[in-house]
Amino acid sequence: MRRGWPSWAEVLTATMLVVLAPRDAAAVNAVEHRDQTWQRFQQVCPPEFVMWSVWGTDIYTDDSEICTAAVHAGAITHASGGVVTYEMRPGQSSYQGSTRNGITSLPYGSWPASYVIISGTGGTDGTDGTDGIPGSVCGLGDHWDVIDTDGAWRATWTRRGTSNVFDGHWTMPDQPDTFAVLTVTMDANGHVSVERVDEPNIFTVTDCHYDGQLQSDGVTVSGTVTCNSGVGVLGPFNWWATIQCDAGGA
Repeated sequence: MRRGWPSWAEVLTATMLVVLAPRDAAAVNAVEHRDQTWQRFQQVCPPEFVMWSVWGTDIYTDDSEICTAAVHAGAITHASGGVVTYEMRPGQSSYQGSTRNGITSLPYGSWPASYVIISGTGGTDGTDGTDGIPGSVCGLGDHWDVIDTDGAWRATWTRRGTSNVFDGHWTMPDQPDTFAVLTVTMDANGHVSVERVDEPNIFTVTDCHYDGQLQSDGVTVSGTVTCNSGVGVLGPFNWWATIQCDAGGA
């Protein structure tokens, strides 16, 4: 299922994409681990290695060259190289291209398997799009799509730049919208803690605490939420969220 040579359109749109040989040459990719989803492997990348094509952003097709993807993700530098840890993931229906750290990755359609860069030695400044969170696809992401209080409310939490502060907007049919400011933390084990402070509202909710866990897909979070209100403690309720990577994380 090799793609072989890139199209001229791919070559002309790449800013630092070095692709002048067929895909079955010496590029090192993850195809041999295609059937080992969720398992982690390491790849040694020498300094000044030859760079090849990569397809995707944060999550890459399994035939993307690993060392080049690690530079794109910010886990290592091309000048220094390093040891890269990557994790196999299921195939995606599409992959988004982007330019990061001097590397332009290419978009692609459906592909049978993927991987994400978990970590690397000798990286840039740690802003690898995962906020330093192992197993995540894009760290705290750009915004979260949330199903709240056992499904009664829908919400969008929008991140303020690269901080861990979000602006929340909740909607429910036949009810007035509510708004709050949230502080989101996620540790190295994927445990999520969210502190929410509400604007004045007719429901008299003043603040809430969310407890959750990042799931194995790297973008889904689920857990429970408890709120304080003028009538006492509400909950716990179930909540679910999908971390959206529109801006590629931090």
